[in-house]
Amino acid sequence: AIRKFSSEPVDFLANRVIQMFRSPEDSIDYMQSQRFAEDMMTLSTRVSAIFEDELRCLFLQSPVYVFGDIHGNLEDLNFFCDNVWNLGMRLTAGKFLFLGDYVDRG
Repeated sequence: AIRKFSSEPVDFLANRVIQMFRSPEDSIDYMQSQRFAEDMMTLSTRVSAIFEDELRCLFLQSPVYVFGDIHGNLEDLNFFCDNVWNLGMRLTAGKFLFLGDYVDRG
């Protein structure tokens, strides 16, 4: 059974979390609160159905450039920009697949 943590609209919850990331220094009390924990559980529960419906495998036509987790490292991203898609991503033959949480620390 799915436990319902909040009856608030998901947009309201998402906007509250987005605001927290935009201004973390103003959100310390919220991040340490029971409400934050409940918001995270509610959002996780609500998006799990979306994730369950998504394909586990992507079928991509070659050529494909596959990039691992760059952790928001702009130096690596600039290297790729200068050396892999130096004509621009839209003018480079192939598609780009970024794996993992590539923006979590940037």
